[in-house]
Amino acid sequence: MARQTNAMISYNDAQDMVTIEGYAFNQTIPVSDQCMNKVEIETYLFCDISGTYDDNQLVPYNRISKRTPPTPSTTSFTMSSNSQSTSSSACTSGNLSATRYHEGAGGTPVINDVVYTDILATTTLNGNNQWFYTNQDTSIQINTTGVVTALVFCTID
Repeated sequence: MARQTNAMISYNDAQDMVTIEGYAFNQTIPVSDQCMNKVEIETYLFCDISGTYDDNQLVPYNRISKRTPPTPSTTSFTMSSNSQSTSSSACTSGNLSATRYHEGAGGTPVINDVVYTDILATTTLNGNNQWFYTNQDTSIQINTTGVVTALVFCTID
């Protein structure tokens, strides 16, 4: 990046740091010429900041360095691709057509596990607070940020 080392960075600069310099990002960076403060930089970029800065303070470009994010350890599982409004509807759907991933220890996610659409755990599944059937004969409710908020064991009548 052709930039003065003591210049502050904008959101657009942060996007360049990701696409040109190979910085990892925590979430999608908005398009803006507005300068970023310490909290915003740490929110959007996976980086280290050298020196002491207040949360709302601007940080010069030369004080920001790349940090390699840890490789997530995910477990694949199969679940329904279509959401249902109730756990019982999910249980009776019997549809197991989507491979998803979670970082929990078990074969399928449990409450508070996060569900991802990709093996690298970069994209959470927006479950829209709906229910999904899993390959362990359970239905799970997933919120808008991919977190499993409820789990019900399906019963056979």
